[in-house]
Amino acid sequence: MVCVVIGPTKMIIFDINTKRLIGLTYPPVGVYDIANTLIPKSAGGVLDFEGQVEVISSIDENKNNIPNDLRWGVYIVIKAQNEYSKNCFKEYGMITDKSGNYSAIWRPYHYIGLELAQSMYVIAIDKRATGQTNYFNADVVCVAKKDIKIGEVLDGEGGFAARGRLFTAEKSIKENLLPLGLSGGAVAKKNIEKDKLISMNDVEIKWNKEVFKAREYQKNLIING
Repeated sequence: MVCVVIGPTKMIIFDINTKRLIGLTYPPVGVYDIANTLIPKSAGGVLDFEGQVEVISSIDENKNNIPNDLRWGVYIVIKAQNEYSKNCFKEYGMITDKSGNYSAIWRPYHYIGLELAQSMYVIAIDKRATGQTNYFNADVVCVAKKDIKIGEVLDGEGGFAARGRLFTAEKSIKENLLPLGLSGGAVAKKNIEKDKLISMNDVEIKWNKEVFKAREYQKNLIING
């Protein structure tokens, strides 16, 4: 997931109050247009608010490749907090939006597998974490990619059965939705229509004890506040 972070991070894509989806509109944006586009609408961009998570596309609506795409990479949008920072953006030759308040930093590659292995080694050998989240704000839950028949085995992230959608953790836990990361090997207990959210009640999962314990811990963070 490629994300935008402007100020305090807000992992909110589904607005419970308005009942509408925010973000994940996949705007086709090249790296040199990120600072002009992935900023709030009030500043001339496409985001609903600062700190919104968004994914950018490397192809346009006609499925044509866009120039300077970031297909394999990650980015972050930053905002100058004062005039000194804003002047630094200009003096350092950084690409900014028209106001000069926003700029973007990106990497052309995202070494997910390599970075994960390094973290595992550090945890196992040095007994220390390489990073941790402070809050359980969001959950990527399952949406049926196709009609799923009773007895069908879900093939997990990147498979043919389900895709992910980002919701607030509160909504995910309240509605007992199935996290995408836990869907591999789950067996459908009922027929599930295409584009429907998949709940934990819809499937049977043979839980690994450690995974079950971790999920219960997450749930209790929401339930117990």
